[in-house]
Amino acid sequence: MEDNSARSPAYSTLDGQIGFEKAGQWRAALDVFNIANVRWNDIEYYYASRLQHEASSQADYVVHPGVPRTLRAQFTYYF
Repeated sequence: MEDNSARSPAYSTLDGQIGFEKAGQWRAALDVFNIANVRWNDIEYYYASRLQHEASSQADYVVHPGVPRTLRAQFTYYF
């Protein structure tokens, strides 16, 4: 809100990557996102909205949750 009465909590996440590369030929890596498995919201909005069955609008948070601990492997071949 414009009066600063609705605030989202701060958060920190820790990501890491380890990999190997043969210069100019290929690269293999493993990424780990959100190593500590923190619950967080990637996007968080606060505004008034009204659903069809509601008589009046209500202010509330609308969120997109952040990713849980995630592993990603990658392989790149250069040609």
